[in-house]
Amino acid sequence: MKTKEIKELINLLETNKLTSLSYKDKDIEISVAREGSYDHVVREETVPLAVSHKNTVVSPLVGVYYSKPGPDDAPFVSIGQSIEVGDVICIIEAMKVMSEIKSDKAGVVSEILLQDGTPVAFDQTILVLK
Repeated sequence: MKTKEIKELINLLETNKLTSLSYKDKDIEISVAREGSYDHVVREETVPLAVSHKNTVVSPLVGVYYSKPGPDDAPFVSIGQSIEVGDVICIIEAMKVMSEIKSDKAGVVSEILLQDGTPVAFDQTILVLK
């Protein structure tokens, strides 16, 4: 990971008013946190994110969540919609790179837990299937 990319992670942390941020790919794992804030984040924010439904789709990375490909486009998924493994469910922007996120499960969408433009954490539940 280059210094420029680390600076972009720090910028993402600051512009979204996050207290910590983690990034992981096949080659590297990095966590960035504001001084004195890590314990606070663990107690308050990671507990609700660890929803253990076997029928959930979670974020594979840290970034900003987008429910549709463009501002004037329809959302990738909506409540009540059937989805299959491999269907695109959202876009997550990380370090100015837009990544299509595909479902690893099939089912009917019963809940979408994020809103457009909100930060998403690694392994945070995006949607719940029934």
